[in-house]
Amino acid sequence: MSYFGPGKKLGDATSTDGLPRVPEKFALTGHRDTVTCVEFHPVFSVVASSSEDGSIRLWDYESG
Repeated sequence: MSYFGPGKKLGDATSTDGLPRVPEKFALTGHRDTVTCVEFHPVFSVVASSSEDGSIRLWDYESG
Protein backbone atom coordinates (compact mmCIF):
# COMPACT_ATOMS: atom_id res chain seq x y z
CA MET A 1 0.00 0.00 0.00
CA SER A 2 1.29 3.45 -0.87
CA TYR A 3 1.23 6.26 1.66
CA PHE A 4 1.30 9.92 0.77
CA GLY A 5 2.61 12.69 2.94
CA PRO A 6 5.54 15.08 3.22
CA GLY A 7 8.15 14.32 0.62
CA LYS A 8 5.89 12.08 -1.51
CA LYS A 9 3.84 13.05 -4.53
CA LEU A 10 0.75 11.38 -5.92
CA GLY A 11 2.75 10.66 -9.08
CA ASP A 12 5.20 8.58 -7.03
CA ALA A 13 2.64 5.76 -6.76
CA THR A 14 3.29 2.64 -8.76
CA SER A 15 0.77 1.16 -11.17
CA THR A 16 0.20 -1.73 -8.75
CA ASP A 17 -1.68 0.51 -6.29
CA GLY A 18 -4.98 -0.08 -8.12
CA LEU A 19 -5.62 3.56 -8.99
CA PRO A 20 -6.71 4.36 -12.55
CA ARG A 21 -4.24 6.36 -14.60
CA VAL A 22 -5.76 8.82 -17.03
CA PRO A 23 -4.15 11.98 -18.39
CA GLU A 24 -4.89 15.00 -16.24
CA LYS A 25 -7.41 17.48 -17.61
CA PHE A 26 -5.72 20.57 -16.13
CA ALA A 27 -2.49 21.32 -14.32
CA LEU A 28 -3.30 23.64 -11.45
CA THR A 29 -0.10 25.61 -11.03
CA GLY A 30 0.31 28.49 -8.66
CA HIS A 31 1.72 27.24 -5.37
CA ARG A 32 5.41 27.87 -4.80
CA ASP A 33 5.88 24.91 -2.44
CA THR A 34 4.44 21.46 -1.69
CA VAL A 35 0.65 21.19 -1.68
CA THR A 36 -0.46 19.89 1.72
CA CYS A 37 -4.25 19.62 1.37
CA VAL A 38 -6.92 19.59 -1.35
CA GLU A 39 -10.66 19.78 -0.64
CA PHE A 40 -13.55 19.55 -3.12
CA HIS A 41 -16.77 21.48 -2.53
CA PRO A 42 -19.69 19.02 -2.35
CA VAL A 43 -22.04 21.11 -4.54
CA PHE A 44 -20.11 23.67 -6.58
CA SER A 45 -17.22 23.05 -8.98
CA VAL A 46 -14.67 24.57 -6.59
CA VAL A 47 -11.48 23.08 -5.20
CA ALA A 48 -9.45 24.64 -2.39
CA SER A 49 -5.77 23.79 -2.01
CA SER A 50 -3.24 24.81 0.63
CA SER A 51 0.51 24.77 0.45
CA GLU A 52 3.57 24.87 2.68
CA ASP A 53 4.27 28.33 1.21
CA GLY A 54 1.35 29.62 3.35
CA SER A 55 -1.06 30.19 0.47
CA ILE A 56 -4.58 28.94 -0.11
CA ARG A 57 -5.87 28.80 -3.68
CA LEU A 58 -9.41 28.37 -4.96
CA TRP A 59 -9.87 26.66 -8.32
CA ASP A 60 -12.82 26.10 -10.65
CA TYR A 61 -12.23 22.49 -11.68
CA GLU A 62 -14.64 22.70 -14.65
CA SER A 63 -12.57 25.37 -16.42
CA GLY A 64 -9.16 24.86 -14.83
